[in-house]
Amino acid sequence: RFLQSVPSQLLEPRPRLRYDCDKSGLRNLSQRFVQLACDEATLRFITDGTARHWAAELAAEVLAALLQLCLTAADANLLCELGQMFVLSTEQAQILIDRAGGCGRGRLLDCGAGDGNVTAQLAALGFSEVACTEVSNSAAARLREHGWICRAEELPSFAASDEPFDLVSCLNVLCRAPRPLSLLRRLCELLPPGGLMLLAIVLPFQPVVLGRCRSSSAPLERFPHALLRARSFEEGVVAFTDHVLTPMGLTACAVTRVPYCCRGTLGAFYVLDDAVFVVRRAVS
Repeated sequence: RFLQSVPSQLLEPRPRLRYDCDKSGLRNLSQRFVQLACDEATLRFITDGTARHWAAELAAEVLAALLQLCLTAADANLLCELGQMFVLSTEQAQILIDRAGGCGRGRLLDCGAGDGNVTAQLAALGFSEVACTEVSNSAAARLREHGWICRAEELPSFAASDEPFDLVSCLNVLCRAPRPLSLLRRLCELLPPGGLMLLAIVLPFQPVVLGRCRSSSAPLERFPHALLRARSFEEGVVAFTDHVLTPMGLTACAVTRVPYCCRGTLGAFYVLDDAVFVVRRAVS
């Protein structure tokens, strides 16, 4: 999960961490909004960014810039250990899942796991098996080092006939996937009836697919216009729910706002507004 798909003007080097919203703008979702707050794990992620010496940070930045001449920005940052991400702590994820009625602790699938930092927070909930996907072969290799099952693919190929996943997560992936709607449908198929999915999208929603050599393109599948034109956080949440989740048979059981944090160099960090949903697949 990498922020290179986001226009630089949306990033702030000294950001405010926002967890609040105008609940009246959420309409019928207002009662499902869960107010979170900055916790110890979030603060630790931010402060740990100062651990590496400034000279090593600058060298890594230069190397990453050179690698991006032949690799994607995500792969370059991964190899240089730059741009680590943070979305939810284990405790925050537990609060959201409990609000949605809970789930089993058998199998977890994290789609687009990136460097694995966010996957580790979810795995700490106590799942007996952790599986993940990532289109980058180098990222997939890193993820396997954690002992997790990982397939380097865009659309998960796990068989729906296998033992169902107790939780499927897709955090900040839909905005950079070539076929985001097909991906979401595929993830729904991997859930049992009534199963839970954890979704996160950056708002305002601006999808883009990154390629090698700093290239980018529009996704092959277009999101509903109501989502693309939504300017406020609240408008984006309502549009995503009404025009994407509901037509796919997904019910939003809980929604929250969290800062999507990314470590920069020399102790800096950057943040975007993330809408996080816990959704349940229809029983029939």
